[in-house]
This record gives sequence, C-alpha cells and structure tokens, in this order.
Amino acid sequence: MRLPRWAVELALDSDERRAGVGIAALDALQESELLQDEDLDLVETVAQSLVDETEAQYDHDAEIGEADEVAYGDELEPSVGDD
Repeated sequence: MRLPRWAVELALDSDERRAGVGIAALDALQESELLQDEDLDLVETVAQSLVDETEAQYDHDAEIGEADEVAYGDELEPSVGDD
C-alpha cells in the first residue's frame, strides 16, 4: 500500500509538476501487476476523482471566458497590465 499512497499524495500536490508525477505514477500502477484488487480500486477511484476535478475546473474556466466575451465584447482591448 506504500506505492499507491505515495502516488496519491503526489497527485494531490498543489505543485503542478509534482502532481503530474503522481498522476503518472497512478497510471503506471493501474497498468502494473503490483497492486492487489483493493489497492487497484483505490487508485482507480482517486484517478477518476482527479479527472472529474480537472473537468469541472475546465468547464468553470470556459464559462468565465464566455462570460468575459459577452460582458466586454470582442472589440475591446484588455487594459494595460491585465495580462
């Protein structure tokens, strides 16, 4: 259970590079024969949770982007310092 715990902790890290390593480790563990069935269930649940969270953030960002276009129109340039 040490490897799945390590991978999950990394996957949930706020640092994107560390989280990427954790996600890659979870993916590799899913494909390996190192895990018992109950460990595999945990890894799959965490991986699905990460996918769901990422999709929700993407959807939220897309909604905000659409709202900005409607609110400001396509013709306006961003103010200096808004990058």
